[in-house]
Amino acid sequence: MEVTSDEMTLKGPMIFFVIGLVVGIVSIVLSLSAPEAGRVVSFGPIVIGALISVVGHWKIREAAYAESTSCGLMFVWLPLYQPYYIISRFSQIKIPFLVTILGNVAAIVGVIGLVIANVQLEKAGGG
Repeated sequence: MEVTSDEMTLKGPMIFFVIGLVVGIVSIVLSLSAPEAGRVVSFGPIVIGALISVVGHWKIREAAYAESTSCGLMFVWLPLYQPYYIISRFSQIKIPFLVTILGNVAAIVGVIGLVIANVQLEKAGGG
């Protein structure tokens, strides 16, 4: 059974990505001026990004299981099968893959804010 990426659109994940990105930028700015607040706010984009990424990965896994049970099991249990599956069926799963990447970017922006806040707190002698 052929699963296409038409089942998933970018509209919802993109809205959450923009929210995560904005909160991440705010956390970076706060980390430079008020590190304790920046530290707290940084967890927002990390959580949002992780959830977006999980949704994208889950849709890829769903496509693998829809193709066949053995394909799904290999996707879950064989680490080198995942890149193979993604590359060989990219035309079918490009939107879930992009959603996963967007989630990772949002989470990384949050991590950057968290690191900056921790560095600022260490410089100030608190933490």
